[in-house]
Amino acid sequence: ETVNQALEAASTAFQQRLAADASDVTARCHWAECHAFAQQYKEAESILREGLSLEDRPNLRNALSQLYVEIANVRLRDSALNVDLARRLLVQSLAISPANLEVITQLSKLPAARLSIPQQDLEIPLTYWLEQLQEDNQSSARIAVAHLLKICGRTGEAIQRLEHGLDEHPESRALLAPLYADASDTAARREAHAADGCTFAPKITTQGRRAKALVASG
Repeated sequence: ETVNQALEAASTAFQQRLAADASDVTARCHWAECHAFAQQYKEAESILREGLSLEDRPNLRNALSQLYVEIANVRLRDSALNVDLARRLLVQSLAISPANLEVITQLSKLPAARLSIPQQDLEIPLTYWLEQLQEDNQSSARIAVAHLLKICGRTGEAIQRLEHGLDEHPESRALLAPLYADASDTAARREAHAADGCTFAPKITTQGRRAKALVASG
């Protein structure tokens, strides 16, 4: 029996289980997995979304969220030129399952986009993590909020949030250094643009000095 035959047999079995009971979430998730394994992503997405239309279940949300992450990773392996597509897929993943800090971290590590992701596209995860931060000032919530603000192009606000309470959360230093550097680069680009083609030798900005000091202190 080949892998394809086994996969087809499993897919048929899960499909039959769903035909008998459309509320069988386990069968639905496994059926979608069979399609995803065969890289039939549209079919997998359709199966999961159909289940969510019947009943909004956490298992289905997590499965659909992970499906988008899997597609993003596959597309990135196919070509680095697919980075914008991967970014959109990860944003979709977070809209469905905003609590996934690993996806936020992965999204933040993608090469910078020419334009920041609009804040409204990340409103769901940002709202979720801001509420978590308000309820319990944990490091994971602080880091998630900082990542999301930076992805939205609000680097200055991300820095302020991490700087506030830095003594209580020294682990934030590792994230602050690249944020300082990003803020410094952004300021330099704006200054260069304002120079309108004139020879430009940017000064080391305050954020740039802070980045160097922070790295040195680490």
